[in-house]
Amino acid sequence: MCMIRTVVFLYTLFCLFGKSHAAYGADDGWVDLGLPSGVLWATCNLGAKSPEESGDYCIWGENIYDLSRYSIYDENNNRLPLRTNMPLLPIGEGIVVTLGCGARIPTAEEWKELIDNTRGEWKELNGVFGMELTGGNGNSLFLPASGCTLTGGEGTIGYYWSSSLYWKYSDYGRGYFFNSEGFESSVFGTLCGMSVRPVCSVAQ
Repeated sequence: MCMIRTVVFLYTLFCLFGKSHAAYGADDGWVDLGLPSGVLWATCNLGAKSPEESGDYCIWGENIYDLSRYSIYDENNNRLPLRTNMPLLPIGEGIVVTLGCGARIPTAEEWKELIDNTRGEWKELNGVFGMELTGGNGNSLFLPASGCTLTGGEGTIGYYWSSSLYWKYSDYGRGYFFNSEGFESSVFGTLCGMSVRPVCSVAQ
């Protein structure tokens, strides 16, 4: 049974993060950009099989953008208060099961570290526009401009979740968006379907 699980796990990693990603600094699905923390970033978005694919659009605390599975409205369509401790556990568990290696959603601080310690360049990869981030060690990461489910923008702007809630309002999460001009931090309503780019720590 253990051997079967190992084979399935390795096959999943191969399907999601094959050697075609080696140009981005890794052939195992993770790229080392030489960040101070040593955190590794996945070469693809959650649910994607190549760096330029958008992958899944996730709402805060769910795997898929599906309002019917997100109990925030009552039968009369009145909005209900969110729990202040609403975690990203459903998404987080999905990442760990699919990718292993202690994969998780990056914090807002880890996003800031990534942006502050890499050089960004607006580029096109296989017909998809996005931002290429190059670390001091020469390795690169491509983030597709995948837009979001509420305002669109695919091809011109990218929206990405962090695992950090907004301290002031519990129904807003922190994240980053970018266009050809660069990155900006912001807060987004938790029902906004956006991309997720996993990370993992070297120690794991």
